[in-house]
Amino acid sequence: MIERTRLNRAVVTLSVVILGYVGVSAALHAQSTSTPATLTPDPLLAEVRGLRADLHEAAGASIRAQLLVARLQLQEQRITVLSGQLADVRRELAAKESAALPVAESVKRLEEAVQHAALADPDQRRDVEAALSANKATLAQMQREIAKLRTQEAGLQNSIATEQNRWSDFNARLDELERQLPVR
Repeated sequence: MIERTRLNRAVVTLSVVILGYVGVSAALHAQSTSTPATLTPDPLLAEVRGLRADLHEAAGASIRAQLLVARLQLQEQRITVLSGQLADVRRELAAKESAALPVAESVKRLEEAVQHAALADPDQRRDVEAALSANKATLAQMQREIAKLRTQEAGLQNSIATEQNRWSDFNARLDELERQLPVR
């Protein structure tokens, strides 16, 4: 109930300000059209015109600032999403690299066994060569997946850098708007 009363007061106050502004604008317009351009304007009229110009400029700066803040927030969200994706890719890459190490060691051991099995039983040699071939194929697949993840990682790093540059640009524009504000 109290909030509603405050809201009503705010609406009434805003309405009075708008009506006052419209009234002053209409009076100024009527006076400017009825006063010849060669006469010097009244100091009060000049002050009101100056205030109107300041109000117009402040409103424009406020809108620009709001737009830049919204863009800045969007950039922050983009950077956050891309950073999350990069973290996911890095976790997956670390897991794939960890999984590839035992397979690479197995390939190495099987290659050594093939060299030593030359004197051994042909069936045993055939089994070792089959296992070696399967492990090499598995390792090659893992290496392709690792390479793909590294490419994704590099792409995400570039995207993050681009978005951070855009964020910095928007932030610099906000700083410029802040410098343009009058000092009190």
